[in-house]
Amino acid sequence: MDKPSTPLAAAAVGERLNAWADEPHRIVALLPDGPRTHGEALWDALQPSGLLQRTPSKYPYDVRPRNPAAMNAALGRKVPAEDAALWIQATLINKPPKDDGDARAARAGALAHDLAELLGPDADWRSNGGYGLRHDPRGRPVPEDESLTLSGGHWAGWCVPVTTADTDAAIVGRGAGHCLVIVTCEFG
Repeated sequence: MDKPSTPLAAAAVGERLNAWADEPHRIVALLPDGPRTHGEALWDALQPSGLLQRTPSKYPYDVRPRNPAAMNAALGRKVPAEDAALWIQATLINKPPKDDGDARAARAGALAHDLAELLGPDADWRSNGGYGLRHDPRGRPVPEDESLTLSGGHWAGWCVPVTTADTDAAIVGRGAGHCLVIVTCEFG
């Protein structure tokens, strides 16, 4: 089990994370962990945003969660703790991370590393998909600009929407006494 981090370290990382909340269509929360599921934490973080689908859609194929239990099911992809920083970065910048000198991506990568470290190596990470990440045959993500010749690899997109946006990307992590929620949405 992860040992809790210091309040000072959590506050410093939380402050950097909150700067990302100023961007349109992004919800971020670093909260104390508690006796709730990943889906309940995501539902609670989305409550004030107005992005929850609470009523049936006019479209019969709409699979958006309408309650915390369904939200938990939507977070069906378990993210290995050693890959959490890459997934956090992809969620923050809403595209596959590349090492191309992009300052925003580099800032997201540094924050993602610190967030993954804050929650620790035993953190439990869940996502609603894998935005633009290629996966090797064992399901481990590989950035888009890596070799595309992995045998058995495949592209994975965000599979289950969790908001009323046209597309969204969500990652929720729990560990070391913290719960992290990041959601990035795109509209038409």
